[in-house]
Amino acid sequence: MDGIVNINKPAGITSFGTVSRVKHILGVKKAGHTGTLDPEARGVLPICIGKATKIAQFLMISSKVYIAKMKLGIRTDTQDSSGKVIKQRRIYNVDEHKISKIFSKYIGEIEQIPPMYSAMKFQGQRLYTLARKGISVERKPKKVIINFIRLIDIKDDLVTFEVKTSPGTYIRTLCDSIGEELGCGAHMLELNRIRVGLFKIEYSVSLEELSLIREEGRVHDILYSMDKALSFLPRIRVREGIKEKISMGVSVTKSGVENIPKDFLSGTSFRVHDPLNQLLAIAEATVDWKGINSLNQEDIAFRLKRVLADRECFA
Repeated sequence: MDGIVNINKPAGITSFGTVSRVKHILGVKKAGHTGTLDPEARGVLPICIGKATKIAQFLMISSKVYIAKMKLGIRTDTQDSSGKVIKQRRIYNVDEHKISKIFSKYIGEIEQIPPMYSAMKFQGQRLYTLARKGISVERKPKKVIINFIRLIDIKDDLVTFEVKTSPGTYIRTLCDSIGEELGCGAHMLELNRIRVGLFKIEYSVSLEELSLIREEGRVHDILYSMDKALSFLPRIRVREGIKEKISMGVSVTKSGVENIPKDFLSGTSFRVHDPLNQLLAIAEATVDWKGINSLNQEDIAFRLKRVLADRECFA
């Protein structure tokens, strides 16, 4: 049982706890998620099963889309509803125009300071562990990308919006920052992740649904193959004689590639397929597409990052 299952994580359970539930339901020993979702958040949590755990790190770079609800007038120490109120202010002149104008300031590359109540590590300890002890440490700002923010609804002190972000973006920190811009403070009340890369909420399954699917023997019907999950990566096809070398971890020379793609940068990751379109590995370009022409036929053009196919595929 190797592939990725698109789980709709419920609120009130950690991402690690969700992985444990999936392992128990499916009876597998190896599984891992592709990016933490806060315990109180719900929504899309792709979980890699079996050999698909090899690609988890590559799926973590996918963009995310959320529906968030923030409550105006109250700021908390965790930046969400689970924390203690640290400031409460009255709400003045907050309307659709003002909120949309502030939203526009956050589109593009911005910097965020990771919250103390987060899974980020400091000297080997999770920040939330330190925060629970009343310890606060200096955190360096990190750059993230906000692709868009779309206002959905304003009702009294509640603002609902949709946002698409790069991985590693803290939506509760975004809510906190927007609240300060509005002058009244705010915190994240609810969060629903509706998309991670190609994994969409409408095609996800709950833990209860997964149990039923397992009982009915239909798990393979909902598993995404590694190739499909990685379809956002461009691909190269290698010649038949190269497969055995790849199985031994030997990188791909210019002469070993059947089709040289165009318009890519040095370091770009590629899916590596054999002549029958079987996924063999993930490799990264050693030069950009213009530099390929200057390579000798036996120069390394694509350096292996991860071999994915079973050994029998190379026989």
